[in-house]
Amino acid sequence: MRKVVLYQGIEGSYSDMAAHEFFSNRPDNEQIDYVGRNTFSEAINGVHENEALTGFLPVENSTHGDVVEVWSLLINRNVAIIGEHYFPVHHCLLAKPDVKLEDITEVRSHPQALGQCSRFLEDLNAKNKYGLKIVQWYDTAGSAKDVAKLDNNNVAAIASKLAADIYGLNVLVEGIEDTKKNVTRFLHIRPGAWNEGYLREGPIKMTMLTDLDAPKPGTFIDFLTAVQRRPGDASVRLSKVVSKPIPEFPFEYHF
Repeated sequence: MRKVVLYQGIEGSYSDMAAHEFFSNRPDNEQIDYVGRNTFSEAINGVHENEALTGFLPVENSTHGDVVEVWSLLINRNVAIIGEHYFPVHHCLLAKPDVKLEDITEVRSHPQALGQCSRFLEDLNAKNKYGLKIVQWYDTAGSAKDVAKLDNNNVAAIASKLAADIYGLNVLVEGIEDTKKNVTRFLHIRPGAWNEGYLREGPIKMTMLTDLDAPKPGTFIDFLTAVQRRPGDASVRLSKVVSKPIPEFPFEYHF
């Protein structure tokens, strides 16, 4: 039986590339179908509702920070985080063949990609006497695919070099990310609750969700202390804290 991996985006997106890299060493790799969805919600809901065995989603970028929407969706879905993958992301400015950089008046891409290339876009805007229009798109590769269909030669997309090859675009500028150490962390998720069957040898990395009682001095410190004092010899190193508002209770948070 073939396995389905859901991700957000289309062929040539960074999620597509990262998923293929992550699962490439599995013995059943040839039995995996990679299926893109237009939105993070559609991808996570597909796993939550058991339409797919697994999902692969970006949650954090080393340059632009958290993918806030994904964290919010994970809080409210019955899925388990069972793995992670770090994927280097290198952006390109893509346009139709024979278009020059000075012809570009509009750039489209996913908000994360636009944020990761903010310095380049600022410089490009400064050099454009008409000003540069920045347009958020649902997907990096999706923006490339749509630019390829346009009659307008003044529109460019920020996407991968692979997307340029797939959709017949030219690479105007390569490596336009703000920092060359631009890395995105992806989560591997499965339907249902986490269980010990997902454990692997070696150090364990955990993602926990808690709702603390009404705020009072020291509540969060008490929680962290309790985690640190877990039974056994294992020590706990805290690497990240994320707070998310609880909509039903103003100014109270999930951690």
